[in-house]
Amino acid sequence: MMSFRETGLLRDVLAAAFLLGIAGASRAQAPGSAFGQSPQQIQQNLTRPSPQLPPAKPLARPAVKAPNWNAAGPNTAPGSLSPPPASGSALHPVQALNRIEPSNKARAWVLSKEKLTKFEPHRTTLLQAQTKIRDEQNRIALSLKGQWHMASPGPAAPSSSAFAAAPGRTSSLGANAAARSPLLARNARTQDTLASQPDGIWFVNNKARDFVITPGGNVVIFGKGFGERAGQVFAKGLTGFPGGAAALQVTAWSNFEIDAVLPADIRGVRDLSGVATQVVTPAGKSFTLGNGRFFAAREEIVLTTNLDRLIEFQMFGWTTSEDASVTSDTGSHPNVLDTNGNVRRLEAGISDFDCERSSHDILVFSHVPAGFTVSGIAFWSGRTDAGDGNGYGGSGNRMYFPGYSLGDFYTTSQATNRLQSASFDAIQINWGVWRSHNSAGSFSTWECSSNYQVAVSLVGPAGISPF
Repeated sequence: MMSFRETGLLRDVLAAAFLLGIAGASRAQAPGSAFGQSPQQIQQNLTRPSPQLPPAKPLARPAVKAPNWNAAGPNTAPGSLSPPPASGSALHPVQALNRIEPSNKARAWVLSKEKLTKFEPHRTTLLQAQTKIRDEQNRIALSLKGQWHMASPGPAAPSSSAFAAAPGRTSSLGANAAARSPLLARNARTQDTLASQPDGIWFVNNKARDFVITPGGNVVIFGKGFGERAGQVFAKGLTGFPGGAAALQVTAWSNFEIDAVLPADIRGVRDLSGVATQVVTPAGKSFTLGNGRFFAAREEIVLTTNLDRLIEFQMFGWTTSEDASVTSDTGSHPNVLDTNGNVRRLEAGISDFDCERSSHDILVFSHVPAGFTVSGIAFWSGRTDAGDGNGYGGSGNRMYFPGYSLGDFYTTSQATNRLQSASFDAIQINWGVWRSHNSAGSFSTWECSSNYQVAVSLVGPAGISPF
């Protein structure tokens, strides 16, 4: 039997419970309310869907929507799935995922700000080629100035003794001069020899053919019939130059010798053969000597487009058929060198998978236009960052598997037809792989990518576009 004290205590407890029940009824919790739940329960409700009764019929595999890689801010989870049909296999979305290819539309391919460069070992030689030819022609011209009396368009001029001993040969100039001095006699006999030669241009820089004309280069023209007053000298056959002919600046003029120089600012003309030198006298006479060569001034240009026309692209690693597809809305060609020098590899999915291993590509410069030579390459790599965050401002993590670097230039030989082969410059491009993991949403998404861009420098005729 309980005591009075115990009976009173029990009564108080029952009364309190009754009052609390009334108060609770007036503040009933809404379904799903977090009131009265522990932090652990709240977390479970936020991260794990509530259990549902199994469907009466098995569900078909739902269609999965690829992640929106271009969503503003952190990556969002894939959108809601379309209602499944009444029949089919019941699989959770994560179980049904395979590797998928996201759309490249409007996707920003990140490139590093750091530029790597590699130059051809003979770059300096290429840039100085025209300068050396010009200096050599100037040296030859300097040695020939004032030596017109030594020129002869036919066989070598006979010596004075041979000339004097030749039967049936007389010279009034030589006979009169011989009475004065041997020197005057030799000069007179030389003039007699030259006077017997036909009018016209005999030599340009001491050559009757294959002479060289180059911007800034001097020429000494030997011939006859030029007169004593200065006329004009032209380099003809310069395809691409206005009128096809460039005027040389005359520095000296006589009946047998003309000294002139081609202006150094001649541009827009390729290396040419079959170039002619023309002399036009004040009297209107015109003399021409053909079969010369024009060597253009050189300059270095950086080519950032038409690179797919310049390079034969050879890829190693990550060469699945999906990667070779063309994305028309961006103009990019994953795993193919595009016209702007981009190479892009991308693979993404929603289940956990491994990225492809780092590897390399080979660029063979087998389509370089005539007159141009590769002198160097510039290279920008894709993303190499790692750490927390998925790389687009969302939750997750990112990793980088090293590999981006430039090899050295080398020469490779390739067959041009069944019987011939040719040598071309080539370089190896090493590439790395960047991986992004997005943990937002009800399941994880992954992206593996590798991309880089190149620009190529060429040395060629000044003012000429290679394409």
